[in-house]
Amino acid sequence: MKTTSFLSTLWAGFVVVAMTLCHCGGDDAAVIGAGGDAGGDGSTFTNGDGQTLSGTCGSIATSCSTADQCCVDVCTSGACGGPGKAADGAPGSEACNDAGGPCAKGFDCCSGTCNAGQCVGSVFGANPDGGGGTSTGSLSCGIPTADCKVASDCCSGVCEPVTGEAGVIQCRDACRANGVSCVTAQDCCSLGCFGGVCTAAECIEIGQTCTVNQDCCSGVCDTADTHQCVVDTANSTCRPTGENCGSGPQSGCCGATKDDDLCIDGRCGFPPGACEGLHATCAADADCCDKHCDLSTHTCLPAVACTPTTGACVTGADCCTSSCTNGSCDAPIPPGGGGTLPDGGAATCQSLGTSCAISSQCCSGLCLAGFCDFPPR
Repeated sequence: MKTTSFLSTLWAGFVVVAMTLCHCGGDDAAVIGAGGDAGGDGSTFTNGDGQTLSGTCGSIATSCSTADQCCVDVCTSGACGGPGKAADGAPGSEACNDAGGPCAKGFDCCSGTCNAGQCVGSVFGANPDGGGGTSTGSLSCGIPTADCKVASDCCSGVCEPVTGEAGVIQCRDACRANGVSCVTAQDCCSLGCFGGVCTAAECIEIGQTCTVNQDCCSGVCDTADTHQCVVDTANSTCRPTGENCGSGPQSGCCGATKDDDLCIDGRCGFPPGACEGLHATCAADADCCDKHCDLSTHTCLPAVACTPTTGACVTGADCCTSSCTNGSCDAPIPPGGGGTLPDGGAATCQSLGTSCAISSQCCSGLCLAGFCDFPPR
């Protein structure tokens, strides 16, 4: 059975949509190089239309001319991989194969696990017996910039209006450690982003002097007149995290609940379910998105050490590249699905714990707090 519902916003910023969980391709030269051993193990395979075809299917990033040549039954710009279709036939999110679907590598599978030419399980890290969840092929939470309604919709545990965009509510990134790059105050666990870097200083409240938008908790600095932080008029019904919650036209803190209005010592705090990204300062496991706080350094670290390329694995969740084929971890392959990175260059997908700017750069398909991370399980 095949499913084609997977991480709708994953490859934003690329020329062509690529695959999740390192469901990814490169430019033409990279596609040829990646496809040398990408055929399936069997002599036949079944495509998405239920047709049994002879030969082997191509894994993500191998060259193709028709969808039937690809394990995931999707060919985009000459490379296997790309957007699939939703259950109603409309364009969907990233294509991947459900349990029992054809595969040449774990990259082809929603679970990240391929054994003897068939996908094992339907969700990331599914057990070899096929357990591990329902056949949705999707993450249990939204990546940064995904649409959301409540904080629990998001991997970061933070769902707030987007500055300057009326009616747009998206998942925020997990908060970052001091010294890591940032765009807004809410990117930082300290709630202070100055000069593009998280610092110990908190963001500037409405009515106080500022230099650039980034200085302000509201995300808006009136540089043309008062040089003070002002209310984001596009989203004036609640106060963003970090802002003063005791005065002004906005009513309460964004993400407030009936029992907890998030007003802490006069300022709006992070929601109770918000988590800290890798390398951020922590006091307990519950503080970290990966649920692992190294108490010797009080730093959020990966919960488990991942296995490098060619190392033994049981599921894709064992591997730094999130792809396990026949008990061996796969090497990373270029992202982009036949396209290129935003700077025009090709690059391999980034393994667990390496720095990233967007989720599409990560083999796991998830960039949190500036580092590639595993999806929550």
